[in-house]
Amino acid sequence: MHLERGPIEVSIITNTKCNLRCTHCYFSPEQLKDKFTMAPRTMNLISDQLKSLALKDQSINAVEVELLGGEITLMPFDFWDDVIKGLKNIKKELNKEKIDLECLFATNGTFKDQRYIELFNSLTEADLFEITTSWEPDTNRFGKSAVLKKRFEENLKKINLRKILLVSMTKGMIQVPLSQCDEVLKSVEADTISFNYIVPSGTALLNDHKDLPSMLDVSNFILSFVKENFRMKGAVIEDCINAMEAGGTGCSPTESSSYAMNIFPDGRTELSATQMGEVAKKPKNALNVEDPHWSTKVIFENSVRLADMLNVLRDECDQCEFYRGCRGGSLYYRPFVGSKLDEDECIGGKKIWQEVAKTDQFISMRGRYIRVLARQSATRKAEKKKVKEQQIGSGYEGFIKGVEGLEGLEGQVVEMTIEAHHGLSLIERIFFYDSLNIPVSIDLEHLALTDISAAEIVVRHQTHLNMSIELVTPDQISTFCKAYPGSKVSRQVLTMNRLITDQHVTRQTFEERSNNITEGLVLDSRNEALFYWCQASLPKENK
Repeated sequence: MHLERGPIEVSIITNTKCNLRCTHCYFSPEQLKDKFTMAPRTMNLISDQLKSLALKDQSINAVEVELLGGEITLMPFDFWDDVIKGLKNIKKELNKEKIDLECLFATNGTFKDQRYIELFNSLTEADLFEITTSWEPDTNRFGKSAVLKKRFEENLKKINLRKILLVSMTKGMIQVPLSQCDEVLKSVEADTISFNYIVPSGTALLNDHKDLPSMLDVSNFILSFVKENFRMKGAVIEDCINAMEAGGTGCSPTESSSYAMNIFPDGRTELSATQMGEVAKKPKNALNVEDPHWSTKVIFENSVRLADMLNVLRDECDQCEFYRGCRGGSLYYRPFVGSKLDEDECIGGKKIWQEVAKTDQFISMRGRYIRVLARQSATRKAEKKKVKEQQIGSGYEGFIKGVEGLEGLEGQVVEMTIEAHHGLSLIERIFFYDSLNIPVSIDLEHLALTDISAAEIVVRHQTHLNMSIELVTPDQISTFCKAYPGSKVSRQVLTMNRLITDQHVTRQTFEERSNNITEGLVLDSRNEALFYWCQASLPKENK
């Protein structure tokens, strides 16, 4: 199944100070005591590095920045002048390359400094900034203070920027009367709502998952809420469609952005925006925005996450029409498959997707496959000089610099080694080279003898157009499918080729037989990429 890459999602943690002590906080109590704050110079470096990353990774068309803490309004007020100017300039430069930039200010809304009201309201014309704030009745957000709750509501009412109310789906939250939720939306004059799934880390980890409701309870709550509040139904539909069309995050516990990273006040970078501290996935090599090679290193280290997210395809996900959007659930929630957490509801929130699929807005994603095919075909046309992967620089630093020297060069292809290289497997590294649009060659026959699962992943990503570069040739795939006809991906390729040859399946057939299963393949958008690849790429004698 074809999978779109998502945006760069980055949480810029300006500080870890906070005046609240929510029980589901992703920071630990120790982290909340840290008084270190980000320097303006570090923020400027981050902006420049994010621009470099977005321009370097060929799959990126959007960057989503979340400015948060701690609590952002505990930063020195003059910190924000250069930050806002810098983000506006970066947006202009990225827009020239057809890359969008969105920026969210995440605040708990209880600030006393009324200059922030003026600051936020001065940004309404920028078409760049939004405000996010959170609310739940059972996370000790305001403690016993009626003053904090009142200040929260009064401050948010005064803010004219588009406001998103984030609701963490705790066990207590899903038992709240729907009318109370609606009252909160109105009390802060929120424009839309976003349902968040708790990812235990920090303080929340100490609660030993006791706040986690089942997936079924979460889905039922969300569906009941949007049924009662039709205005907010559009937000859920929009989230899901964005996930299907552009690899964004749908209304399910997904982590489908291409990058989801935290950048801390000192510039240190971790590659899991929903996890902190002891449960965060640390990069194999340290990352800091001070490093001039930061963007290339981030792409390299992030390839592990991309492989984790896009390689796993459970039997129940295969041929599911929503898999493109949910990616089989988030990396964090996948360990709960088969537990009480996902009892009677899949880990990707299928009940929600099924409801969204009934709407007129739920449209198939088309037109992208031809462009991917064109780029893959371009890698075949000319003879290319092979560069052995083991000879690209000396050591990790030399390798990174050597790869940067290959970017943009035509006529060269990296001959990949099957063994792990600088701590990453072959499968992880193909995402790295693909992001940089650097052509590669893989000995598929040798790989199949060494690791048949890895060979199947290579063939699946190639034939479903999940890579913009060609990993192996069509002849290699044809040989593999004949040699391993029992492999699931081989059966899919051979079946599609047979449908094209014997039953004369065409693009129009997909319209006529939409959602019908033919020899195990559903002839609609979920197998459309495979159809295009088989039609354009398989050797003529097989047609």
